[in-house]
Amino acid sequence: MNKQNNGSSLSDTLLNSLAFWLTGGMLFWFTELLTLVIGLPFMWAFRRARSTGVSTSDTVASILSLNEIAAGFLAYISAGLVAGIICAALVQLFAGKRDGAEKSALLASVSLAFTFFLFSGFWVSVKYLPEILTLKSLLAGAILLAGSFGIAYVFFKGRVTGRHERLFAAFAASVFIMDVFLLGEILLLRIMNARLVSPKGFAATSIFIALCVALFFLLRRGLRSGRFDGPGPRSVRKWVFVLGGALAIFSGIAVIVTLPDKAGASGSRGAAGDMPNILFIVMDTTRADRLSCYGYKRKTSPYLDRIAAEGTLFKNAVSTTGWTLPSHVSMFTGLFPFEHGVGHVSPHLPEDIETLTGILKGKGYATLGYSNNPWVSFFTGLSRKFDDFQVGWKRSEHKFFYKSAYDRVIEFAGRNDPDRAVNDHGAARTTRYVSEWMEKNSGEPFYVFINYMEPHLPYDPPPPYNSLFMPDGVSSEEIRKFAPDTEDIRTLMVQRERGEKELSVINALYDGEINYLDGRIWKLYEKLKELGILDNTMIIITSDHGDNLGEHGILGHAYGLFNTLIDVPLIIRYPKYFVPGTTVGDNVQITDLFYTILDVAGAEQNPSGPGPAKSLLKRIREQDYQKTLIAEHDVPVNNLNWARKEGINVDHLDKEQRVIISGGYKYLQTSNGEEELYDLEKDYYELNNLIAESSGLASAMRDKFKETYGKALRKSTPGAGRRPELDEETKQRLKSLGYINR
Repeated sequence: MNKQNNGSSLSDTLLNSLAFWLTGGMLFWFTELLTLVIGLPFMWAFRRARSTGVSTSDTVASILSLNEIAAGFLAYISAGLVAGIICAALVQLFAGKRDGAEKSALLASVSLAFTFFLFSGFWVSVKYLPEILTLKSLLAGAILLAGSFGIAYVFFKGRVTGRHERLFAAFAASVFIMDVFLLGEILLLRIMNARLVSPKGFAATSIFIALCVALFFLLRRGLRSGRFDGPGPRSVRKWVFVLGGALAIFSGIAVIVTLPDKAGASGSRGAAGDMPNILFIVMDTTRADRLSCYGYKRKTSPYLDRIAAEGTLFKNAVSTTGWTLPSHVSMFTGLFPFEHGVGHVSPHLPEDIETLTGILKGKGYATLGYSNNPWVSFFTGLSRKFDDFQVGWKRSEHKFFYKSAYDRVIEFAGRNDPDRAVNDHGAARTTRYVSEWMEKNSGEPFYVFINYMEPHLPYDPPPPYNSLFMPDGVSSEEIRKFAPDTEDIRTLMVQRERGEKELSVINALYDGEINYLDGRIWKLYEKLKELGILDNTMIIITSDHGDNLGEHGILGHAYGLFNTLIDVPLIIRYPKYFVPGTTVGDNVQITDLFYTILDVAGAEQNPSGPGPAKSLLKRIREQDYQKTLIAEHDVPVNNLNWARKEGINVDHLDKEQRVIISGGYKYLQTSNGEEELYDLEKDYYELNNLIAESSGLASAMRDKFKETYGKALRKSTPGAGRRPELDEETKQRLKSLGYINR
């Protein structure tokens, strides 16, 4: 009979718990949906007012994403189910012998408190205090959590008599256990410099699961022994204050330990005057010849032009390859692709290769990384050693569950502000976050790295930039028709010819993306000026590679080492070493930035590799910087596989390529024995191959090629062969950019 009653009691407890928690989950989801629905007319009106030729259906579809709504619904339902089961189990363990009314009241108290805390408290904390593990954020969270306890206590006291108050103490204990687990694991992961999904992460999780299980049974034993019982409300208050105080102390320890290191190898943060700030900006997929400061006919970069006039512009800067991952690794390590071994086959930076970030952090710099490209993230090892590393493609990264709805309402609801543009690959949000971070850290030397994605395919600049450079006579329907999509990214344009008008639309959209990003970068310049640290900050603006915009019959950058792909802009503003208004015509390479930054920061370095790579300060000090440039491109496996599945013949693109540039000539050699030779002074866009008609020059460049590369073969660096495990959001982002097809 007792067993039957217990079973029935357990069933009732579980059903009640699920009902309460699912209601809370649906409240979250319904609030986001309601926010979108209420904001939809404002969003639509704003979009229509600032766009040309955008249909109503397209506008609504871009705002009200059914996929996101469905995903949110499933997420909140799942969270409600899991929380309901856990809560039912806790209540049954702590209060299994109590009657149904008492347990129902306790369940309602728990779900009410946490719904309040998550719905208002945690969102407010994260929304206005985005760095969660800071004293202010945790203090705000603690205050709101205390308010949650108060609401639950009032509700519970209205339903249950004082003699059952230890049930509320059980609730307080369960909250304490969960917070110990969450804060403790974050703390340990930070100390161990580990990701959650990694051997170290699993170890940290196991440690804290064991700790929380032990704590749970200790508290359970205390409850059953009556140690938490007392004469009345005073006893409950005592234990709430004890547990809350312990949580506050634990949170304080977590804050202190997880703050950015105040001491590096030198023992302390350097004074701002001794160690300049470094702002390293990569305009992903930006060609040098499309900036007005490099002589482009359109005024695409008026603000960058002003920064260049206050700094040094390098006319002949070259990347080490034609796509994102290996070029970023080269900038982060000073190594060439055949040295670091990171690429399509081995897309993860080995642990034993030191990065610029790690060296600067050891020197005493506060470090921030903000990437809008999934190839520059912890999946590939490039987030290593950053104090704070943000990614711009995850839906709930910064604003908890509300980011999607909140951002879309703010962006659309009548704000005529380019800094909150909707057709934005993250530049507006990135600039806001970095500006706030620099303000908080302006009292100490900092290193900030940013990857902006605006000029990357698909080209979709926000109004009015989408029509700023559009040729006359192009209709809105033609813009939508000709704008390249993800399929075009992968198929390179090999499956059909594009007409002159279509290419003009594509080029206009690309230029619009650059012009839009130009304004966002200027906001960072103004922020540095506002903070009074502009002249003590070395600003570096460059790109990882360029893009083909119809040249050579190709769209995008998956194939080749054309000048349109490897010639990148490079502007450095730092008056102490780089004379304002200077233009440097010597050959430089993006690997040089690694050594230049370390040189300016006063960090030790060991230059190595072909060339060797040098600090750009050497060019200024010694007036001798002529060098041979090299670049290489591995086989783009993913793109080739996708094209072949679509029945496209890409055999002619299935090859590795290596290039040297020396004395104004460019020599290319492929893995299948092909050779190309170009006179860059006369033939920048590489239309006339001289390999057959200039045998003497070809022989000399061939010898130079062998001398430069020596016996270096493509190396499989230890650890580089491990493929990163990508989460679903990152896979979708890479797929949308045309990098993967699975």
